[in-house]
Amino acid sequence: MLTAAATGVATDWRTAILQAAALLEQSGATSREYGPRCVQSAEELGPYFVLSPGIALAHARADDMCQAAGLSLLRLEKPVAFGHYTNDPVDLVFCLASPDNEAHMAGLRAFALAMADGLETRLREAAPEELPGLLAEVARR
Repeated sequence: MLTAAATGVATDWRTAILQAAALLEQSGATSREYGPRCVQSAEELGPYFVLSPGIALAHARADDMCQAAGLSLLRLEKPVAFGHYTNDPVDLVFCLASPDNEAHMAGLRAFALAMADGLETRLREAAPEELPGLLAEVARR
């Protein structure tokens, strides 16, 4: 699984998703169209991917937009609202790319295991340069 992480600033949830998806594009996991597809998915289905307080895992049906499994993280300097009734605002915006259903399920499993092991706290406390290594831990699960 390809991974990429960065810190940043977003003015709204759409921008946050697009920035997180751009990290996947830069890593070679997705095409440019994947970020807008993730935004479209959220517009159509609501903020279903805001999984817990402060954490979003954006993703969308890949079709031919994902060349490899990937996970990115955009740690926001200032949280933004995604419209979730209990888990807003969000400061950790993940984006998951999966070229097929098997990779999608594996990525979700690895993400859940990492979060259960306390990765969330470590990501919030880490220096910006430590984020890529911490996120790579998810890929090794």
